[in-house]
Amino acid sequence: MKLYNILFYYSYVLALRSKSNRDSPLFFAIPIVTVCFMFHIFSIFLLLEGMGIIGKNTIFSKENKFIGALFFVSVVAIYYLLNKRYKKIYLLYNSRKNQPPKTSMAILIVVFYYVISFGILLVSALYKNRDWIFRD
Repeated sequence: MKLYNILFYYSYVLALRSKSNRDSPLFFAIPIVTVCFMFHIFSIFLLLEGMGIIGKNTIFSKENKFIGALFFVSVVAIYYLLNKRYKKIYLLYNSRKNQPPKTSMAILIVVFYYVISFGILLVSALYKNRDWIFRD
């Protein structure tokens, strides 16, 4: 969870610096963490399906897309809102630094997380479909 907490912290900092999200930074940070979390879950399912451990995945079908998205957003929101964990995370990472991170550094870290997560998802899909370096 430390990976997601760091991503949450930097997206929360971005929201606090933004003029439009300053009053509700959680509405900015939670979707950012949720999308990254979904990339990782989908990667795991694609790998398991590619290995033959699970069959054709019907959990993430087009019919269940909206329900699945609400489920993931709810899980992440409950995790950060429970006992005001988001404040504890923000204060923890703020106390480790003498000054808050620069906006450009926060943007760079969030983009880095997304690029790496999407790359993992891409490699998982290539493995499942036996494309590129995974050909038999």
